[in-house]
Amino acid sequence: MNWLWVAAASAAIYGTLFLACLWHHRWSWGGLLAAVPNLFVALMNSVAPIRGWADPEYLGFSLGFIRVERGPGVTLISGTIFLLAIAAFCIILLDRHGAGMWLVAFTDGLLALNIGGALAYGLVTQPGSAKIQLGEYLTIGPLPATLIMAGVFVLPLGFASVWALRRTSAAE
Repeated sequence: MNWLWVAAASAAIYGTLFLACLWHHRWSWGGLLAAVPNLFVALMNSVAPIRGWADPEYLGFSLGFIRVERGPGVTLISGTIFLLAIAAFCIILLDRHGAGMWLVAFTDGLLALNIGGALAYGLVTQPGSAKIQLGEYLTIGPLPATLIMAGVFVLPLGFASVWALRRTSAAE
């Protein structure tokens, strides 16, 4: 199976869902900035749950400190992260207060700590070892991988977590 087609199809589906949530006009610019990294997390993790289940040769799943060897654990862990990211961007864009924003703050805070902590640990213990591996199709080397992980995931997810925390206290 060509997993790039699965990735393209899922990107179209989740991109459409993102736009549908935007269409409700309940979002703010801060909310949009908080929602986008969750869309990226969903897109980056959209194939792993399917491939972990359907492809016995799949290498496994890795995100920050989270490492899962091939098998059903890949589908469970990557699928959970994927669904939490989708829930987060929908909650943010539909401006859901209360428990929804707590979920966003918790999810995004843990993701930022997980990815950022692993990135920092790797830079200290094995400089030059950072990489982004998208299946067997694309490997991004140390410097661009570090900049991408920090600029696209760690800092924006940290912002999203703080933004959501502020929305929970403003709603109560």
